[in-house]
Amino acid sequence: GGAGTGDYLAANIKKLRASKADKSKLAYRAWLMSELPVHGANGYSGYPDDSAAMGNLWIGWTLEFFVEMFACLHQGKDTSQSVDAAYAQTLYNHQNFAQRFAFKAAMGRLPNRDAIFKLLTGSGTVEDVKRDLGEFVRLARPLAAFCATVNNEFDELCKAEKKKKR
Repeated sequence: GGAGTGDYLAANIKKLRASKADKSKLAYRAWLMSELPVHGANGYSGYPDDSAAMGNLWIGWTLEFFVEMFACLHQGKDTSQSVDAAYAQTLYNHQNFAQRFAFKAAMGRLPNRDAIFKLLTGSGTVEDVKRDLGEFVRLARPLAAFCATVNNEFDELCKAEKKKKR
């Protein structure tokens, strides 16, 4: 899906579902923090790739990118301008050279703004799409920020645990 980004997002959601975090925790933050002991196996250095912490990290970063890209499209910018602006302020800072190259190649296959709007229109109108994009940005921006906040809290807990082990 979506130039490969859907598969990437699905893989990170799978990390959340397969996590060793305590499934009895009802709040997302508490659930994610309950995974902390699993990270002791690697000395609290970095996140294991299959962990919920890694899934949360990349879901947050990916969501942040799409929020900013759709915000730019909503403001009237074309697809390439929107992708470039959103990428520069989000994912670029977290990807290595190979990831950047692959991402830019995938995003380069996206249609222009009018074609994206036509795809998203369905049985609605372009005005519906504009309104929906605005709503997505309004609702998803705080969600992306929440993922980042929870990640920072988790990272601080890992650092504290690592310091205790010294």
